[in-house]
Amino acid sequence: MSGLIWKEWRQSGWIVIATLVLFGAMIWLNSTGLVTQYKDNKQYYQSAEFIKDNQVDKESHMSPKEIEESLHVNIDSFATWSIFFSFIFLFIGLKVTVFEKINIWTTLRLESRLAKPGYFS
Repeated sequence: MSGLIWKEWRQSGWIVIATLVLFGAMIWLNSTGLVTQYKDNKQYYQSAEFIKDNQVDKESHMSPKEIEESLHVNIDSFATWSIFFSFIFLFIGLKVTVFEKINIWTTLRLESRLAKPGYFS
């Protein structure tokens, strides 16, 4: 049994490693994007231009509480994208491992039929 598990791992283990690397890259890129967005927004809210416009324009005036609320990180976008990428990686993994095995077994069955004596006669 352990030989079979090792053989299966050698055939499709790379997809597990690739999936983990892609998940890590997705999380890292999303995190750096969120941090950059937070930093840019905070710098904008602290800029002299925003403070001047905020004091002059009474219709779109933002209170300090509204500014703090707009600086909160939106974790929902991360959750949505992680589900999307999870399904993509799941499909890729299934395609490479399961569907490949189905094709191999279909080919082996066809070869066994062709190898029977009298098949072509």
